[in-house]
Amino acid sequence: RSVVKIVEMKRDDDVLQDSTEEMPPRRPSIDQAGWKSFLAHPFRSAADYMKRLEANFGWKFLVMLLSAYFGVKGALYTFTGLVQLPYYKKLGVDGRQYQIYGSIAVTPFAMKGFFGTISDVWPMAGYHKNSYILLAAALGSLSFLLLGSFKLSAGMSACLFFLASVETAVVDLLCEGKYAELMRMRPHTGGDIVTWVWATYHVGSLCAAGITGPISDKGHISSIFWICFPIAAQVMIPVALGWLSDPVQPASMRGFRWNKFKEHQKLFGLALCMALAALVQAIINLYFSKQIAVQLGYTITVSAVLCVMAQFCLPRRLALCNLFMFLDAALYVQIGGALDYWFTAEEECVPGGPHFDYTYYSTYVRIVGSIAAWAGVILFQAIMGNWRLRRIFWVSVVLRCAGGIFDILIVNRWNRRLGISDKTMYMIGDAIIYEVCYTLNFMPAVVLTSKLCAKDLEATTYAMLAGFQNFGQQVSRTVGVFFITIFNIRTDAPCSWDGLSLLIAVAHIFLPLLLVPLTFYLIPDLKITDDLLGGTGAPQEEEEESDRREREMSNVSDLSIKSDRAPLL
Repeated sequence: RSVVKIVEMKRDDDVLQDSTEEMPPRRPSIDQAGWKSFLAHPFRSAADYMKRLEANFGWKFLVMLLSAYFGVKGALYTFTGLVQLPYYKKLGVDGRQYQIYGSIAVTPFAMKGFFGTISDVWPMAGYHKNSYILLAAALGSLSFLLLGSFKLSAGMSACLFFLASVETAVVDLLCEGKYAELMRMRPHTGGDIVTWVWATYHVGSLCAAGITGPISDKGHISSIFWICFPIAAQVMIPVALGWLSDPVQPASMRGFRWNKFKEHQKLFGLALCMALAALVQAIINLYFSKQIAVQLGYTITVSAVLCVMAQFCLPRRLALCNLFMFLDAALYVQIGGALDYWFTAEEECVPGGPHFDYTYYSTYVRIVGSIAAWAGVILFQAIMGNWRLRRIFWVSVVLRCAGGIFDILIVNRWNRRLGISDKTMYMIGDAIIYEVCYTLNFMPAVVLTSKLCAKDLEATTYAMLAGFQNFGQQVSRTVGVFFITIFNIRTDAPCSWDGLSLLIAVAHIFLPLLLVPLTFYLIPDLKITDDLLGGTGAPQEEEEESDRREREMSNVSDLSIKSDRAPLL
């Protein structure tokens, strides 16, 4: 057995102590042993896997991740995303306002760079992670308590959904930083901990999806918030018990660390500016919800300013790739305020329409879409794994645009002429084929984001890049509200859907196709296995490439939400 130096977190006297331990031998993972062996002995393999996890990371840390990824990132994130459609429809909110409020709710994901920066440079109450998670969890718990207890205005509800998303974003970001740190300290564990995160997230997400649809159909929306309240609060227990292993900082290292901020002031400054821009966008959307021109003018102006700032603050290759991924998110204009309402509208609003109930639209479609999304991951690895980046991106953009055709077929009722029911067509087209196409487009962004992270600044760089893409989705939602207005889509009586087909074509096909020529300028002509930061085009070192692959897979866990309720990194 090899003896290695590890850092063990000890609660005694709140001191981080160094200790030399005999590391348990690494048993073969599922990848090493092969799927045949795993399928032949599933229970033994699972038992060996859990023993290996416990030996390397300890049961307390595993429970901490279970709390964070099954509870918060899995169940809570899914509840928050799926409940908004029936909730706002019950309040009498039209599709345009629903999309505005949805944009406000996801704003914290565009602020991840700020959360990462502030936790790095200011250990609040002596902790880099614990204090921030406790504060975020308190805000999230309070938001669900208020949503479940009172009948609130739509604007106030949007603010509370914002606070709920703060909890999800902060818990996800800081827990991800911790297990990534432990992975680097225990490289012999490979992707074991990522598998645990992935599995717990998806189980939690599918459990939440299975509950949300049936409860929404019965009209008991407030019951969902009461389910969310203890889920939001429970994460405080393992954090308060110290199971995240976040050491308390000595008095001399507390306070704002100006030296660390100044050392990377361009990167930190850009992350803070982007977070501020996203927050102001949410405020404008809330207080100027009727003034579409104000929202659009701010969105276009601040997007241009941030993209120009990135060119000065980031290395050229990183800046160009970041610009492409921002445009990839922004140009696929999200129009959930039109589509979600059309698919779930009553007969008097959409005569002869699909009239999907929430059990089908939020539960069955979500479950099938999750399976299809992971089929897309497998296809990406099998087919595109050795392609050049430019080819990957332009092909994936075209495939995603082709997937948008199915909505046009259903909206024009052409599927009925073919003898295909609405539920069958939607399940095959949107839940399966489109999700595979969307995943093939989303996966390259995950891989590219991971590979562009600067050494020793991986967490901050990833949070900033992911924040840019999430801000791009916020821009996409704001532009979508403008499109819904100019195409004269009305989701309340008297309903009007005459321009919906053209709206889908423009938002989901024509505008995204503008990215195809941009790939040849913004994306480097290198293979996906090359070193993108070194500029040499040489393959990366095996250990570094392995670390990046683990980071890529650790951020694929949001693939089970359709684009107009888009996955957020």
